[in-house]
Amino acid sequence: MYKDRQNFDDVAWDKNDDAEEESQMRLWRKDTCRQVEALVTRKCGKPATLVSPLVIGGFNIHYRIHLEGEDSSSDVMVRLPWPYSARFPGEKVLYEAATAEYVRLNTHIPTAQVLHYGRDSNVGPFLILRRIEHRGDMTDALAVPGLDRNLTPVLNLELPESKLRSLWGNIAWCLLEFAKPTFSHIGSLVEVDGSFRVTAQPLTQNMSSMTQLANTPPSILPLENETYATADEWYGALADMQLAQLISQHNDLVSSEDDCRNKFSLHRAKY
Repeated sequence: MYKDRQNFDDVAWDKNDDAEEESQMRLWRKDTCRQVEALVTRKCGKPATLVSPLVIGGFNIHYRIHLEGEDSSSDVMVRLPWPYSARFPGEKVLYEAATAEYVRLNTHIPTAQVLHYGRDSNVGPFLILRRIEHRGDMTDALAVPGLDRNLTPVLNLELPESKLRSLWGNIAWCLLEFAKPTFSHIGSLVEVDGSFRVTAQPLTQNMSSMTQLANTPPSILPLENETYATADEWYGALADMQLAQLISQHNDLVSSEDDCRNKFSLHRAKY
């Protein structure tokens, strides 16, 4: 892996893992599922019923919900940030909802419609999305079929070149679609009166990990409404955050004096 990458605090990591497991059990409980059904009933105006097992992935928990009187094509997905896995869940939901709708409305990429979202509800921050059926992901398409899904996938070397060209061509098309939108600042999209604007801080996985696993106080992170006019400004902010980790993390950050000197010099050079 990356030799110069700063490690996180193993003690904090163990505590966070325990908290994640406890929160996952709480989100699986029947009373939580009933609360999710009640939320969809209020927002969509029809009785709602959980119809499939929960799906965990991407720092979120997903509930598939059926609306009474509708066929399965009208099912919705409720997406809740996974506690102790996703930090800043309220901001995360606002930014993801705005980004998903912007992509749906301004590109040709098929994206689930955001029906409702909010920072506050009986189950916390939430997204309610129109469900889209899919046929798998790139791992499914590229891997040897029929292997145990609990094992690491293995590339299928028998795939014909025409299939590979088709798969990578689709990925390239998606990347080109994502490259079309342009914005005047670096930050997160927020929906404001039906329009989408970059008015909030960039929110990265590393920022989340620093507060969870490196004892870094959230106060050193960019303010919630802070954006950046240039890449240089943003790179400077990233360097500041990395240096803050050197100061705030007490365990496991470095393995020796030379390792510490190397990491400090690396981040000092980013200014």
